[in-house]
Amino acid sequence: MYLASPQIYDRTAPVISGATAETKAVLTTIRNTNRQILIGSQKEASVIQALTGRLPVLYGFEYQDGQTANTAAIVSAYNSGAMIGISDHMPNFVTWAGMGSYSHASGSNPQSNGCYDKSQNVLTEILPGGSKNAAFLAYVDAVCAWLSALVGADGKKIPVLWRPLHEANGDWFWWHNKTNAGQYVAAFQFYVDRMRVNGVTNALIVWCPTVNTVGGTLLEYADINPFSPGATYCDVVGLDVYSNAAGGSLRHGWVRSGYAAAEQIAGEINKPLGLAEIGFQNSAWSWSATSESFWDVVILRQIKSEMPAVRYAMFWNDIYAPGVDKLTSESATKMLADPYCVLR
Repeated sequence: MYLASPQIYDRTAPVISGATAETKAVLTTIRNTNRQILIGSQKEASVIQALTGRLPVLYGFEYQDGQTANTAAIVSAYNSGAMIGISDHMPNFVTWAGMGSYSHASGSNPQSNGCYDKSQNVLTEILPGGSKNAAFLAYVDAVCAWLSALVGADGKKIPVLWRPLHEANGDWFWWHNKTNAGQYVAAFQFYVDRMRVNGVTNALIVWCPTVNTVGGTLLEYADINPFSPGATYCDVVGLDVYSNAAGGSLRHGWVRSGYAAAEQIAGEINKPLGLAEIGFQNSAWSWSATSESFWDVVILRQIKSEMPAVRYAMFWNDIYAPGVDKLTSESATKMLADPYCVLR
């Protein structure tokens, strides 16, 4: 597994006690990364390899509706030397049909689990006293059992950057509540505390806000910080950034301001900061000749000059990511060839 050396920062213990030595080493490596970024890819490592002949340091996966179809791929990636990041796209516990209702293998629509259904206040129902509290606890218990059973060929538990309830300050998943940040924080803390009860020792908790909002509203520290669960409930601050900025700049006010807020929060709670998702905004129809320099100019140049706290960057998958069949493939190759980007 990729590990940095020498150590620059003191080790900071993961927030869930009893972490394995390998899990502590991943956190130390992320903290040690200085004036470089570890490159990650969400389910598309082969694209990075096609562009560069090398592999990403961090491999991203999904956990959804209790499906474990990715288990073999996760173990294989770890055995090859990759760090592992996993996002938990939790189901809507009010409308969910139950374990197995979503099938990653069959390609069924992720929205079938109701994660985008905001018609009811699911946060109220999953917290203690709510009608779905038991279902939520059973789900997290299943997550913990699965995480604890992830073991590599070396016989050791696989360290995982675990990202639940992501894009905290957004307005599209059921766990988003822009009018009651305290309820979101309570749910996040409740989730992590349940992981502690289950004795998970191979998870690093990623709390992840976003710079993107419906309508591109400017986000500042006061808009994002209320959603922070605090220093004892996360190991890493992630940030999701999507941009199609023209003219070689990420300096849309909402991107610059959102990043500044996340950097300040991470500094205040002494956590490393990573770009948990990064990609081209507005999907496939936005790819055009004007975006040919997107990755090396819009993304890398601005990370180097405007985002000094960033320790890793996860290219998102499919239409948001660099690919050999897109106009931006040459730009992505230039970006990834820069010594600032760490590959394996």
